[in-house]
Amino acid sequence: MGAMNAPAPPRTLMAPATDAPARVEPFGADGAEACREAWRELGARSPDRNPFWEPDFALPAAALPGVAPPLFVAAWRGERMTALLVLRRPRLGRLATVLRGWAHDQAVLGTPLLDPVYGAEDLAAIVAWLRRAFPLAQAVLLPWMDEDSQAGAQIEAATGRSAIRLGAHERAALFRESAEAGAAPAVSAKRGKELARLRRRLAERGDLLSRSAVTPMEVEQACASFAALEARGWKGRRGTAFASDPARLKFLQAVTMGFARRGECRIDLLTLDGAAITVGIVLGGDARALYWKTTYDEAFSVYSPGVLLTQVLTERQLSNPALRLTDSCAVSGHPMIDRLWPGRLQIADWWLPLRAGHTALLAAERIRRALRAVAKAAWKRLRP
Repeated sequence: MGAMNAPAPPRTLMAPATDAPARVEPFGADGAEACREAWRELGARSPDRNPFWEPDFALPAAALPGVAPPLFVAAWRGERMTALLVLRRPRLGRLATVLRGWAHDQAVLGTPLLDPVYGAEDLAAIVAWLRRAFPLAQAVLLPWMDEDSQAGAQIEAATGRSAIRLGAHERAALFRESAEAGAAPAVSAKRGKELARLRRRLAERGDLLSRSAVTPMEVEQACASFAALEARGWKGRRGTAFASDPARLKFLQAVTMGFARRGECRIDLLTLDGAAITVGIVLGGDARALYWKTTYDEAFSVYSPGVLLTQVLTERQLSNPALRLTDSCAVSGHPMIDRLWPGRLQIADWWLPLRAGHTALLAAERIRRALRAVAKAAWKRLRP
């Protein structure tokens, strides 16, 4: 992806930095426009690329109904943003006892954005600012942290404490290094033959083609195909499809077009006689990409169209020499992607103590999570 196989627009010159101590400035979504370009530049430089916290994703997400308002806390050197931590704006303001990373159902990675030169030092400045701005805060809880990220070690260094892991799990990922080293594919030879047979059978029903949308105009059209296809499936019946809610559909369009204008959105499709039967959306570029969304036409489910598309998408991802990994963004143990991508990302929520009084609050957080797990299991049993 890097340029997602499409010509990237010309980049602006990077804002200059200074060697003076970092200044820390918080801002909300409504005040983000003035720093959008510096924010984008930081996202592109960050060794742990996290498209979810870049402005072309985070700002549309902040406008979604029901999403808690974010508090962006940035460190600056001159005109260059050097670190960014995204928190949920505390309802109790300065009286907050736990500061929580911003989370919503469209983002599944919470790694902060850090400049490769100044990031570690300036993240420490952000932590110091948090201690002053929230004098009662005992801990910071960051969801969806990548255990192998460079930012993780820098956060622990900045707080002076080791993170306590909560909700640790793993999810599928495609690692270039493993593929180049000849790691065994997750698909067995038998399964591979079966998928080839399914593709031949599907091709017997019409003109089967795979294509990629990469230019803004192509992405706009492919996004519409994705939304229409998703709405015809189980998400549409449950009312959770993007097209089921005008605000969610607007969010989908804003994200895909925002990344497409930078050459960092690709939408892959399998079409039969010109009609899309499965669609997948990939965001990001350079070192890390996100296999963010996928859907398929349930009328063709016997042919496993989503699996066939993911095979094509995998080849396209591995064809980019600059891409280090593609994150599946899937739940742990996903029945489709886990069988195709053998790599695993280790993910956990990080509890970072700020003051000695955090232990009672940590115990309460663990109880809250246990009760939530019980309620969720009961709901699944009762759901029709």
